[in-house]
Amino acid sequence: MKILVTGAAGLLGGAVASAMQAAGHQVTALDRAKTSLHSAPGRAQGMTLLQGDILDQETLARAVRDQDAVFHGAAILAPASERDPARARAVNVEGTRRLLAATAAEAERQRRQRGPWPSMRPGIIYPSSVALWGPGDPDGAPRCSDDPIQPSDHYTSQKAEAETMVRASGLPWLVFRVGVVMHPGQIVTNPEIIAWMFEVRPANRIEILHPEDAGRAVLNAIEEPRAWNRILPLGGGPACQVRQQDLLEAAFQALGLGPLPPGIQGREPFYTDWMDSSETERLLRYQRYSFADFRRESAARYR
Repeated sequence: MKILVTGAAGLLGGAVASAMQAAGHQVTALDRAKTSLHSAPGRAQGMTLLQGDILDQETLARAVRDQDAVFHGAAILAPASERDPARARAVNVEGTRRLLAATAAEAERQRRQRGPWPSMRPGIIYPSSVALWGPGDPDGAPRCSDDPIQPSDHYTSQKAEAETMVRASGLPWLVFRVGVVMHPGQIVTNPEIIAWMFEVRPANRIEILHPEDAGRAVLNAIEEPRAWNRILPLGGGPACQVRQQDLLEAAFQALGLGPLPPGIQGREPFYTDWMDSSETERLLRYQRYSFADFRRESAARYR
């Protein structure tokens, strides 16, 4: 199959592109930063690299040509979205709107050229966020697809609006509410994010998702009809459900800093939480990594 991945130079988009390419699909990788696509180990080999802006209609028309599916990972994430909400809205909302229009036009072109498909193509897979549910109860049930959302900032409001557009596009669609995608080799250097990590209350729940598990889920969803036209939680599962305290302790130990000093964390709630991804796992069989694996790999990398 031919797959378009937007935001392919990012952590999630890159994992999806790599999984698709390794499985033998023809991948078109679209990102503004073509140099990042080239420098990412293993990502560029065998892929069609397309540098361009998600807001450029000509680029989008070329990108969606002859595609069977689109993974739309291009986005501006928090906290960058809160520093420049106008730019974030242009990418996260208007960029999604333009991509959907280009994809719908391509679907109509394919229909006229080839006749009706057994199932309409191309379809669009949209990675939304666990953050849409808002701060959770540290002792409550994990989040489910039908729980009401509570957008609380520019980023979550934009994600919610984009979700609505995807579902109303008339295209086959799949929305993933994605947990916290982290690679064991990832070191946080953004001062804003580091500050946030110490402001959040120790008991705040967070569900880790390894990029390879995320890529496997999207790969398996492409040809799983029961997954389409639904909102599905996408997390690492019970073995990846931890607390903020656990995440910081793992980072301290991996970096050789010793035990986490007591009393240095804050009291702020944050919009990460655990999710009930049992049905997603039953459909897509993607959960391979645990938080224990994450800790071991992190320690080995920074030893």
